[in-house]
Amino acid sequence: MNYNDKKENIKSLKSYIINKFNHNINELNDSLENEQLYNQLVETKLSYIPVDLKDEVCFYVKEQFNNNFEEYFKTVEIYFETFELENLSKCNIKDSAIYEQSNTKGRRFLNRERKHNLWHASVLLKLVGKNRGKYSSNSIFNEFKMSKKKEFEFIENCKIVNKDKKVFNLKDCVKTVKQSIAEKLNLINVQEKIAESKNWTWCFITLTLEGEYHPNPSFESKTKYNGISPKESAKYLNEKNKKVRSLLAYRGIKAGRDYIGCSSAEAHKDGCLHKHLLFFCSAEMLEKIREAFSFHFPNLNDESFKINNGQAKASSYIFKYVMKSITSYDSNIDFEYIDKEQKNAVLNNAFRSYNFIRGFSFFGIENCLTKFRFIARNLKAMNLPIQIEELVKENNLYELLTQNYFDMFENQYIENAFIGCKYLGNLFMKNFFSLVRKALNIKEETISIHSKFAEIKENEVKLILSHNYSRENRLTAFEEENNYFNWLFDRRLINNQSF
Repeated sequence: MNYNDKKENIKSLKSYIINKFNHNINELNDSLENEQLYNQLVETKLSYIPVDLKDEVCFYVKEQFNNNFEEYFKTVEIYFETFELENLSKCNIKDSAIYEQSNTKGRRFLNRERKHNLWHASVLLKLVGKNRGKYSSNSIFNEFKMSKKKEFEFIENCKIVNKDKKVFNLKDCVKTVKQSIAEKLNLINVQEKIAESKNWTWCFITLTLEGEYHPNPSFESKTKYNGISPKESAKYLNEKNKKVRSLLAYRGIKAGRDYIGCSSAEAHKDGCLHKHLLFFCSAEMLEKIREAFSFHFPNLNDESFKINNGQAKASSYIFKYVMKSITSYDSNIDFEYIDKEQKNAVLNNAFRSYNFIRGFSFFGIENCLTKFRFIARNLKAMNLPIQIEELVKENNLYELLTQNYFDMFENQYIENAFIGCKYLGNLFMKNFFSLVRKALNIKEETISIHSKFAEIKENEVKLILSHNYSRENRLTAFEEENNYFNWLFDRRLINNQSF
């Protein structure tokens, strides 16, 4: 829904301004001869801009509008027409009493709400795109760089503790940038090898949204921005992509059997999402895939649907998109001295972070990577057949996939949180950690939770050590006999406590 569809039902910032001055806003804009009234109007509008974006707005007004605020405000009327007081409050939440009084979990939730609302405000105010910041507003980009520095410091100084009171440095347990890149490239190479074995070809598809979803494009456009936030427009694009997959399935074309591939998410320079997809399939399937995409993406053309011309391998073609769609830098980065390519990668990282967009994913072989990671980390404890064990040690995903060995394992979840794999009737579980800044041992309640959880599954559970720390796999709560433990199995933060 765009702002034209809902503006009669929302209490926009514009409505508050009109009510405050008790005049039609157009009359106020024309009352420039009344200097006092004009200054009051400018100050009021400025007060309705998020605190963390105000300096950047003032900078552009000075540099590009000769300090004429009203001329600038005319170019961003959509901000005052679509942004609500509730959205503004979320942007400024860090200055509120509720934020100060919240615990770690509460602040994390409030920060999530703040981030995508702040990004929405930045594109409505045209701080991103033509003649402004590329991919991100400068204010948000600077904030993101500071948050990454704090994150690197946090990882450097923290330890994780398991139920056996073994302590590990967090920095030794997180996946490195090189590992992340190598893992994805390895899986792309595996897909390419599978495609070659089936005599398949490949196509490269770019999915973009219509002009009305672009806040401030660098080129002249006949369409007007509809006010939808980048987070919502990304959701809309992903839903259309899912409809393509559903249409293919309805027509008997199934992922895994008839095609495999991967996709990356990337920002346009005005902060709007577009996606790149690499499809491996038979040559006969290409036209059917294009037809399905064209049905849901009418703007698809020969430039956005490129077919293998034999001049490059798919893995080399997709490499630069892999680098843009993941966190391709580590704690050694100096944000003040980075080249253009690396800066663009960081900017894209900021875009995905503030709008909660997944950077890179695979289709047709979705579950194998989770299984492989778990098996590789727990190989000794699982007592697998020698042929599987050797393939895992060799990092031979191709044979594991094509020989259907992964079918012998079943991922296990509780409340959408991955907890382990079932193999030959046995449930092998991750080891769950406490995350602490300074830890010598672990609280008794932590041990109690583990023991109670194990008792519930005592007939089938084997607890095994998994030296990993995952941001994605989490269990939100454990409740029994009026005792509630706010417990994130692999993300519990205990600040400034000694035991």
